[in-house]
Amino acid sequence: MKYVILREITTGCVNLPDEVIECIISKVPPVELCLSGWESVSKGFAIMIDSILSKQRSLDTLFGEEHRFFSRLTTADFASDGKLLFQLKLVAKKLFPHIDTLTTSSSILYAFFHLASIIEGRLLLYPNLRCLNLFLGPGFDVAPHRCTIFCLYQLARSFASNNRAVNITARVMEGSDHLLNVVSFREMLKVVLSFTPNTVSWSLCLKDATERSQGWFCPTELTHARNIAFITYVRLFAEYDIHLKELLLVDELKVSPYMMIMKHRHRFLFMYDEFKNCEKLCLQYDVGNVFPSISRGADVYSDLKSVEIVASHVLYKNEFLLYLSDALNLESVQIDLPPHWIERVKRCAYGCFRNADFGCFTESGWAAFSKFLPQARLIVRA
Repeated sequence: MKYVILREITTGCVNLPDEVIECIISKVPPVELCLSGWESVSKGFAIMIDSILSKQRSLDTLFGEEHRFFSRLTTADFASDGKLLFQLKLVAKKLFPHIDTLTTSSSILYAFFHLASIIEGRLLLYPNLRCLNLFLGPGFDVAPHRCTIFCLYQLARSFASNNRAVNITARVMEGSDHLLNVVSFREMLKVVLSFTPNTVSWSLCLKDATERSQGWFCPTELTHARNIAFITYVRLFAEYDIHLKELLLVDELKVSPYMMIMKHRHRFLFMYDEFKNCEKLCLQYDVGNVFPSISRGADVYSDLKSVEIVASHVLYKNEFLLYLSDALNLESVQIDLPPHWIERVKRCAYGCFRNADFGCFTESGWAAFSKFLPQARLIVRA
């Protein structure tokens, strides 16, 4: 939308208070405000615009109102578009220094690295950035990773230096290896590590949109399907000695938790031991088998403190509790009930929810909880 400033010269016109004018101008999206050129109206108006922009703290290049502007950075020839680069310089100069939370994709992050090298008079593109929300894979990225460019760490070091949190969301899907694969993910991790301090907090959200689901991968199959397997991405964090504060595993093709009768359509998550290398484990995925550890008790996962299961079934509850038993500092296991669970149970006159498959949504279904996890508490929340 284009905005035009009109000068009203009619006599007897009442001047609006500065506070009202500032409130009206603040409704304009910040990027449009940067490119409006309204600073030339008057010196006081320029000060007002600077004041409005200085209050901006977050920038969403994917889902926010500015996504159309930033999506132009994903084209292959954006660096040769002189008009776009000029607009980016204006936005970087006026808006970026105030941003402390950035939500973006890896494709746009790549473009920002290039932009950092042409901004004059400033060492960092985002000097006050504290939280980076990075989205990877189909639906978020529209262009392949430039791995050779990603290896230019000097560009990344001009991006930011004081961020305190990195939240990565990655969607895996068959046939999208050009948008997300293990190699590009590893390169991305190395680049982000180059401009983050050691004290940064990491979280990882993996979303499964594959037809295969995240069941057991035999070693041979894992070699061929490594780009769509959750476990390969989790192991990359261990490879770089990155401590995960939160690990979230999501099934985007998950059927309703009330449809357990449709066994052929159900998808189950195989629980690897590496999933416990975090402080909080959140599962929005029906849990199937667990990793059959031969030396159970030899390895201790002392970081894991809480587990949350969101509207998801746990087929083998005792085996799952045994799986968690070597997390010695585990404090709580929280079960989030499916939507309208209590109302549905009350309406059912035939005991249709007494099936053992639905026992994971009741405290009585976890009868062995205190035996396997005496130090933790079970929370069932509607």
